[in-house]
Amino acid sequence: MRIDYLRYLILVSETGSISQAAEKLYITQQGLSRIISNLEQEFGVPLFIRNNNRIRLTEAGERAVAWSRKIDQDYQDMIDDIRPGRNTELELSGNSYVLYATPVTCITVIPRITEVLSRRFPGVHFNVIERLPTEIVDDCALTESSMAVLSISSFLCDSCKRLNQPECRFDEYFHDVLMLSVSQNSPIARQKMVSQKQLASIPMALHYTELKMMRHLLGDSYQPSVLVHTTNHTFCQDIVELGKAAGFSSALLEYYYPSKNTVMVPLDKSIPIAYGCLYNSTIPMSPITEALMSIVQEELKRCGGAQRSWKHD
Repeated sequence: MRIDYLRYLILVSETGSISQAAEKLYITQQGLSRIISNLEQEFGVPLFIRNNNRIRLTEAGERAVAWSRKIDQDYQDMIDDIRPGRNTELELSGNSYVLYATPVTCITVIPRITEVLSRRFPGVHFNVIERLPTEIVDDCALTESSMAVLSISSFLCDSCKRLNQPECRFDEYFHDVLMLSVSQNSPIARQKMVSQKQLASIPMALHYTELKMMRHLLGDSYQPSVLVHTTNHTFCQDIVELGKAAGFSSALLEYYYPSKNTVMVPLDKSIPIAYGCLYNSTIPMSPITEALMSIVQEELKRCGGAQRSWKHD
């Protein structure tokens, strides 16, 4: 369960409508309905009574919303305590623009992109929302005031039904490939390739988005050996540098998080990854979207140059 899902529950209860709540959240009605259904499955009880186009809370739903408000407030209080001076009631000056991003782009290209955007459009508030690639493609509504900086692996493309449909166009600017990251003192560092069978025997420190990739690489033949599974990318990198486990990396991650203590080793039957902008091509493109696409393209172009340099070395 995620904190923002509890906020979705609160908003649905306030609007009394999935469609109205979805519109306010810039996501599709189908995606929000799926999230509410998942919450009901997790809680084990219905949260809403559905009647035509309106819905109302069940008794259990009212308790769930009350708890959600408390949890959300406690979370905000925790943030305020850890980061003094944080303005939780951000006053928006001018327009608001939604920028969806995958976990990988959130820790790599997005900080630099938003810095440039903030200087170029000082009157616009950029709301960055992190989502998994499949969630962005299939559930997020792309408008003239929103787009996505997407990273998506080749095996996920087939499962994203909307990808490259007229209302969901993906312009690819950079192509990468998943590799194994190991300590430079590891015997694996001297190998030219890591086989599927060997990968299954190596203890891994995985970011939470990488377990699915690991299972895809191993197929039905092998089970992964996972030492660490976390949302903290830096922690994974530290474990790898200490030689306690191996991890996944790529030219893009190496560009943003260079390390003198690790080595990248190619994987047999690895996973290609594409990076670029996802937007709605059926509506007029706003000046912000045009500028954003240009900035993303330029940033990923620099990554491509670093990738070619790395291959040459």
